[in-house]
Amino acid sequence: MADAPVLAALSVETWLNTYIRAGLGPVMAEYVLREFSPEAMAQAISAEQITVAQGDGGITGYARARHDQAAPGGGCVKTRPYLRV
Repeated sequence: MADAPVLAALSVETWLNTYIRAGLGPVMAEYVLREFSPEAMAQAISAEQITVAQGDGGITGYARARHDQAAPGGGCVKTRPYLRV
């Protein structure tokens, strides 16, 4: 759980850099802060498999995988990679 704030910050940075091109409104800001809060990340850590990439300066990325849900394509695992490059 100690990594939750770091994973939350990395998630916010990755999400904003990926999806926000023309400005950020209140609805999207509230979504990002809710979905990627340290509390939400702590809950994800306890409920999912989190694989963390570590660099010399700290965490550089992570992938989330859930094994308790069927994947839409069948026979595969849904993952969400969050990488800082």
